[in-house]
Amino acid sequence: MRVPSISFYGAITPDYTVPGGGESGHIAVKPTEPYTVFGGSVGSGLGHGRFRAWYPNTDQTRNITVWPEFYGFTSPTKIHKYRFQWTFPVEISPHNPDKLYATSNYVHVSYDEGGSWEVISPDLTRNDPAHQEHSGGPISSENVGAEAYGTIFALKESPHEEGVIYSGSDDGLMYVTKDGGKNWDDITPPDDLLPNPSEQPARISTIDVSPHKAGTVYVAANRYQHDDPSPFLLKSDDYGQSWQLITNGLGDGVICRAVREDVNKPGILYAATETGVYVSLDDGENWESLNTNMPIFPVHDIVSKDTDLVIAGHGRSFWILDDVTPLHQLQEEQVSGTKLFKPRDTYRYRIDHGFGVELIPGVVSYHRAGPTTISVRPVRDEYGDWEQELLTAGQNPPDGVMIHFYVDEVPEEATLTIKNSDGESVKTFSLDGEGGSKLRIKAGANRHVWNMRGEGPTSREADKNLPQRQRRMFDGTAPKVLSGDYSVELKVGDDVQTQTFSIVPDPRLPISEDDLKAQYELKAAIRDKISEAHETLNTLETIDAQVKDWAKRADDTSIKKAAEALSAKIEAHCDRLRTPKIASTRGGENGLREKLGVLSAAIDESDHAPTAQAQEVYGNLAEDLTSARYQVQQFVDDEVAAFSAKLEAAGVPRLSTSKTGTGDSDPASDN
Repeated sequence: MRVPSISFYGAITPDYTVPGGGESGHIAVKPTEPYTVFGGSVGSGLGHGRFRAWYPNTDQTRNITVWPEFYGFTSPTKIHKYRFQWTFPVEISPHNPDKLYATSNYVHVSYDEGGSWEVISPDLTRNDPAHQEHSGGPISSENVGAEAYGTIFALKESPHEEGVIYSGSDDGLMYVTKDGGKNWDDITPPDDLLPNPSEQPARISTIDVSPHKAGTVYVAANRYQHDDPSPFLLKSDDYGQSWQLITNGLGDGVICRAVREDVNKPGILYAATETGVYVSLDDGENWESLNTNMPIFPVHDIVSKDTDLVIAGHGRSFWILDDVTPLHQLQEEQVSGTKLFKPRDTYRYRIDHGFGVELIPGVVSYHRAGPTTISVRPVRDEYGDWEQELLTAGQNPPDGVMIHFYVDEVPEEATLTIKNSDGESVKTFSLDGEGGSKLRIKAGANRHVWNMRGEGPTSREADKNLPQRQRRMFDGTAPKVLSGDYSVELKVGDDVQTQTFSIVPDPRLPISEDDLKAQYELKAAIRDKISEAHETLNTLETIDAQVKDWAKRADDTSIKKAAEALSAKIEAHCDRLRTPKIASTRGGENGLREKLGVLSAAIDESDHAPTAQAQEVYGNLAEDLTSARYQVQQFVDDEVAAFSAKLEAAGVPRLSTSKTGTGDSDPASDN
């Protein structure tokens, strides 16, 4: 299967292709165009050692089986020319993209994408005839391909030295060649490190050659089929001439499937086991669990890719641990107290999060992800907040810059501030922040995701009751920052720590930085206008609350009637600034701030300069807002002031009013 690791529609829906192989086969991808995929496919049709090449440009597959003679189901492997395991290794040389390896009990090489094959090894197994007969019982035989035994189960060529190739068999033998297969040396680990009697041999599960040091090789082996669940991870620094067992911390029953070294940091190892993933920061001297939010399940393989960790779970899909750079830094420095880790550089890409519905605890809802509808439900995250769990789609990586930090205990005061290269604050998160400015902290390791947007508009208390879609629209009016250098400052009490990072342009985009800057500037201007509308609304709603209070309490009928009339006029001014009854199913004409919010969302649908018509609409809306705020100020100065005087004459306190947030200049004076 080929599946995406990220979807720009917000969730990874069933968007997959079948690139050749079968459900159990290993895959190798040619690193040059057109990126032919080679896949073992024993379970996909007739033939022992069935093997296919898939061509993505045509979506055709070619049968490239090393020896396409079908001996028949239930036939004993002793009559086969080559013994192919159900999961035989498939490898492309790191030194020659046209060199393809496949293994039976021999090592086979092709230089023409499987059009022809040559053997470059002797039989590298025990070749025990006792294990090459019929399998199964008296009712039915098996031998449909999965039962082949005495095969090469693992193969790896050194990325440092061409022609240095390691092999490991399912019956416990290991070999190395340093001359491309002309000569092979037995490097099987000794029995005191890996119990390996001929009658109950170990299986060499995976071989990983260190990406950092020639001659260093790691091996995962297992013996659980002989009722021995012990972990077996081994390391050699001399091409397999000597070995050491590196299993401290794994526990007696942790069956090992694979071991891989981090591609960026020497000495950081990852182990795939029957109960999850383990990590070692000291080259295997000590291990500890890395399961985090994963359930306990068999992990069959691991890939260290850039700064992510990708795992294949047996029956539990694919999982990705996004951003392992904190592990890189932990290797160098042990953490205590407070520690802010350096964020990795992050691409400035765009994700369409679609339209959702209100999340109701205990209820499954539906959400749009591109052309697909997916089911979701709310669950509590590690901080106790509600988040969306995807039930029928894969989860995207976090959308933004991942900021990792550690605290011994939850602090009483803390802020996280993003600054640009000039040291100016772009966004601040705090413990008591609202909405998107909330900083959540628990004792131990924390990850905060900044969505690369600056500050949003001035908030309104009344907006807390808006439907989710409207709230998200106004959250989205915060402009997305431009690519460049940034810093993050974590302040916990008196302790202040700073780290730098970069936001990297999306390499797929054919547009200029000036185009993105124009979009940023227009969105920032719209954000500021919405803030003006909110400030004016906040002022009007504060006055209205006082007026309605006096209307309820006043004994004087004239004051009561004046208050009711004034409140109606306040409502009319508010209706021009914001959509009246926005949560109503009947809708109505949009207010100015909704028009500005929709315009902001429209220009934010892609990474392009705003259109000329978008600029023109903004100009009209900005002019209308200036006019509306001037009229509000005149209303406050005249009619609200008159009502206050009426209250004062009756011996009660005046209304609390302020010109702040209403606008006090005649718009005509600007023309």
